[in-house]
Amino acid sequence: MSVSMAKKRKPLVPSDPAPTFSASDVEIPSAEDVREIRRKLGLKQHEAAARIGMSRRTWQDYERGKIEITKSAAMLIRMLEAGIL
Repeated sequence: MSVSMAKKRKPLVPSDPAPTFSASDVEIPSAEDVREIRRKLGLKQHEAAARIGMSRRTWQDYERGKIEITKSAAMLIRMLEAGIL
């Protein structure tokens, strides 16, 4: 079989790299944003919290605006929103 007739194989490594996140690039979501992200994904509070490794109570407090969202938590929430987690 000649080279021109050989089947083209798909590369083993995807051509589109996964999105990257840096804490300095992440916008901290508002309480309303956190609630909307969870609802858009069809998750309950405890499910969203479990996906990013926090307690349901902390997630609930973020949604209610009772506590300030840290940069690291914002990064995890944005990753959840992007479908990475």
